[in-house]
Amino acid sequence: MHFRHVNEINLCLTEKCSLRCIYCYKKKARQDERLLPISFASQTFDLVAADSAHSQITITLHGGEPLFAGAGHMADICSLLEKKALKASKSLVFAMQTSLSDLTGEHINVLKKHRIQIGVSLDGPGEVNDRQRGRGQQVIANLKRLIREVPHLVSGVICVLTKHNFQDAIAFFQFLYDLEINKGNFIVCRDNGAAKCQDIALDLSELTAIRKEMVQYHLDTRFSRFQEARTVHMLHRFLNPTAAKETIWGRGCYSKFCGAGIRVIEVLPNGDIFPCGPAVSNRRYFLGSIHDLDHKKYLSVLASLHREKKTGGDVCLSCVAALICEFSCPAYDTYTPDYRKVLCEATRMMYSYLETIDRELYSLREEIFKSSC
Repeated sequence: MHFRHVNEINLCLTEKCSLRCIYCYKKKARQDERLLPISFASQTFDLVAADSAHSQITITLHGGEPLFAGAGHMADICSLLEKKALKASKSLVFAMQTSLSDLTGEHINVLKKHRIQIGVSLDGPGEVNDRQRGRGQQVIANLKRLIREVPHLVSGVICVLTKHNFQDAIAFFQFLYDLEINKGNFIVCRDNGAAKCQDIALDLSELTAIRKEMVQYHLDTRFSRFQEARTVHMLHRFLNPTAAKETIWGRGCYSKFCGAGIRVIEVLPNGDIFPCGPAVSNRRYFLGSIHDLDHKKYLSVLASLHREKKTGGDVCLSCVAALICEFSCPAYDTYTPDYRKVLCEATRMMYSYLETIDRELYSLREEIFKSSC
């Protein structure tokens, strides 16, 4: 009963990537050209579908850069899983997280045919993206092409904030909105073992400043333009404390109970299973293989992961800022335990700040709740 609650499978089609992101947690693997065999994708789906209580399963195509797997390989996997889902009486939703650096017309045809929702990894307009990832102009050109041809499939953007780009974040909101991209997730860069990020990670003052700017942007625009997911969820929890009482169907990385390995799993090209993407850089979170799963080990690793997610005990439970807290991430805390303290203090400061503008927030509570939903 490993996958009873799983409703999302992240399939790493290949770990190969042509970019050189300064914070990449797969630096050692990004020259590996192996593809996830179709038989492995099939076997993974069979394992989950046979056990999952869910009628709908999301298949997210990951990398490296998943486009490097080739349009034909992507199409073969999607077509096979659609057939299997039909036999198993499951519905499928396809998604993909990509930098778009190597997008082709053949890829777009596959995206259209299988209605693959696309999340784009982009850290700013062309020249800003170049500071951290590379090939910014090509990525922007491909993004514009995608918006022209399949606008309904572009679900949003993931941006990693560092000292190199955090001051451009609000301008990037407007840039994305002008491209008719209305949603995104701006996450804080952290050291992950493969990349040493201490020199580019935001310090307490920078982190607090940009979070306040993001809140003010949403207030100024009345949540009618670009919406940053973490900001919206934070405000929702502040106004509605019951939203902080998470279950296993919670908000993923936003919550105390993240669901990694429980409602989502990550499968690598060799068949190894990890709880989530960031966890793959640390073998301590190796859950097993699709070819050989040990029930006791699987549960033991997950128990360890989620104990670490909840580290803080009574201190966290008694902290009023816990209502808006994301409780850090054990996959990153392993390498930078001290940065957790920075995130903790930033959360406390943000809660105090929100208390000073609570009247304005309550005046927009309907907009906030609607955006969060």
